[in-house]
Amino acid sequence: MNTTSTDLFQQAESLSARDIYERIMGALLKHLVLFVVFFLVTLTAGVFIVLGLPPVYISKATLMFGVQTSPQAMATSTLIPGMSTLVPQDYFDSIISSEFFMRQLEESLQASGYQPVKRATIEKEIKKALDFSIQKNGSFLDITAELPDPTATYELVKHAVDVFQARSASLQVQDLNNTIVFLDQQLALLSEEMGFVEREVKEFEEKNQITPGNVMESSVYSRLYALQDELAQSQVSLSLNELNHKTYSKEYQDLTQSSAAELGGMDNPAITVIRGEIRTLEARLVSLSEDSQEYDEVQQQITSAQQNLVEAMTSAAGVSTLKSERAAKTASVIARLTEAEVQLTNLSNKINYINAQIADYQRQHPDLLGSALEYSRMQRSRMVLESTYNLMMTKREETRVQAASETGGVKIIDPPYIPVEPEDPEVMLRLIMTGLIALMIASFGAYMADLFDNTIKSTDEIQKELNVSVLGMIPFINPKKVDFTHGNGYKPVISSSGKPYPIIAYMQPQDPSVESYRSLRTGLVFSAVDKQLECFTVSSADHADGKTLTSCNLSIAFAMGGKKTLLVDCDLRVPDQHRLFDVERTPGLSDLLVGQCEWDEVFRKSMHENLTVVPAGSRTPSPSDLLASESMNRFLARAKQEYDTIILDAPPIHVAIDAKILTSKSDGLVLVALMEKNTMADLRSCIAQVDQVDGRLFGVVFNGIKINKLSSKYYYGRFFNEYYGAKKYYTEKIRTEAQENA
Repeated sequence: MNTTSTDLFQQAESLSARDIYERIMGALLKHLVLFVVFFLVTLTAGVFIVLGLPPVYISKATLMFGVQTSPQAMATSTLIPGMSTLVPQDYFDSIISSEFFMRQLEESLQASGYQPVKRATIEKEIKKALDFSIQKNGSFLDITAELPDPTATYELVKHAVDVFQARSASLQVQDLNNTIVFLDQQLALLSEEMGFVEREVKEFEEKNQITPGNVMESSVYSRLYALQDELAQSQVSLSLNELNHKTYSKEYQDLTQSSAAELGGMDNPAITVIRGEIRTLEARLVSLSEDSQEYDEVQQQITSAQQNLVEAMTSAAGVSTLKSERAAKTASVIARLTEAEVQLTNLSNKINYINAQIADYQRQHPDLLGSALEYSRMQRSRMVLESTYNLMMTKREETRVQAASETGGVKIIDPPYIPVEPEDPEVMLRLIMTGLIALMIASFGAYMADLFDNTIKSTDEIQKELNVSVLGMIPFINPKKVDFTHGNGYKPVISSSGKPYPIIAYMQPQDPSVESYRSLRTGLVFSAVDKQLECFTVSSADHADGKTLTSCNLSIAFAMGGKKTLLVDCDLRVPDQHRLFDVERTPGLSDLLVGQCEWDEVFRKSMHENLTVVPAGSRTPSPSDLLASESMNRFLARAKQEYDTIILDAPPIHVAIDAKILTSKSDGLVLVALMEKNTMADLRSCIAQVDQVDGRLFGVVFNGIKINKLSSKYYYGRFFNEYYGAKKYYTEKIRTEAQENA
């Protein structure tokens, strides 16, 4: 049947599970050779691959990530409480997935003289043999390598550990150096501010002739002094935070300008929303006590929001595996910038509150000496600035020392090792899996071969596609499994292959093949109810479709039905009926038509008294002209007077026009189609040629049906066998009982 591949797959999808099973098993039986070839080739290849696999050695190292705090936040944490932004949890993961890390690892291996074991290049070996796995808690990293060489496995893991540590330390040192620059900027600003305050104090003392000893003589100033002190500290903190904010903003701008093309722009709406969320959570965190449960919950929400920020930035970049390291660093800067903005807001609110308290206190004490208060404020500001300066100098030195000894926050828990023994190859399990895979591939190959086979496989296809009757279904006859001892004294004719021809006259009457030809005879008679069936032609599309054997057995079936039957071998090109009936070929039809013999000389007796055979006769140069001659018309007219049924065995329709000529001279055509050989296109072509001569098509004989227990399509043979088998059993049982009773 002609159909597209899409139709075939739709057909496969519409099948039930049982249909698919039957189709697969039928395909295996039909394409058994193909199945065996697929299976053996796949199995052999799989066995060679499994047995030829080299030993696999595994080396592994485990690293632990230390808790890292942002260096700039660490430097200002004492000055500004709450500044303790942690590096995002996927910071180290971004290092591993970065292109820079992979390039450094490749260069390190090349410098050490490493030679790839399994792959063509070191880069491919790293990607295939090396595995990085960060555990769920995010604190441990497993670096594993699998290679056939134990030393190479160890070297691969060792270099990966060294490069990872060096890369982590390098990034941390970069941050620490940025922190030192930041602290230097802060110290310069503080030094300038301290000089300004010092000059202001001296000018005020000279102008108002004030000494530090006589300012605080009255206790009425104590409360106001405390407020001024608190105000001075808050203002200094505000100044420092403004400097922090400027530093973070500059760092943020540098990152965005240097990687705008890489990260897709930092003004992404999703990034803006997450930044606002972090800002809100930070403001809420400041108002909570560190001992409260809500404080921990808000801290977790901030951490989660920071991770979402990294993901949003990486998504905006569009190249997550190559730019995630820069995205993580930028997210860390954004988090610090957000915290600074929250601190600016809180400190501004605090200063406004203190100023309001001072104004209220001054209204309550209008007699306070303004110059004394101003002098007290200046002194406090100078002291706070000096204290802050000294603290930041200490932090600068600590940061410098840390930068010189930084390890990147990575500790080796389990160092890499040289494996002594290879891993268990599990050869037996792999061989079993190979066998199963080979079985699946072979089954799939046979099924696909059957699925794309467009030959006719069922009578449903013929009736649906061609809208013609199926006169009968003839099973495939295996001579090895048939009893040919019922020939009414005639011995079966042996073919050149040494096997008897499958002629129903020699078979048991209850054999399914005999019954199928009886059914064909009945179907043919009923298809011609409008007129008496006197003469019809039997043909097929091509050679070896079974039209000769069908003509032979169908003529025997008519003879068994009491009809005086004449079988005429009209295949003058490749005649075969004389072999089936074991009679002389000449003289025959061709000799009679050209007048080289008499009427009675061409008729041959057969194994059945009601059946007469006319062989093809001598070869003729123009069989078509001879069959179309007036002599053929006279032969058929006289034969109809002497015989009840005349069957004309014609050549295949696609081979010559002989079948068309004979169809026009007879009552109609019986078309033989061989299962799983002829296609629907073959039958359509035959029908079209019959229509050209205004011939009648009685129907199609579906020949060569394979009866097996795996298919429910053609199961009638099983019922014939069961019925006649049971009949034989009971007949023998009755005969045995009768003999015993006698």
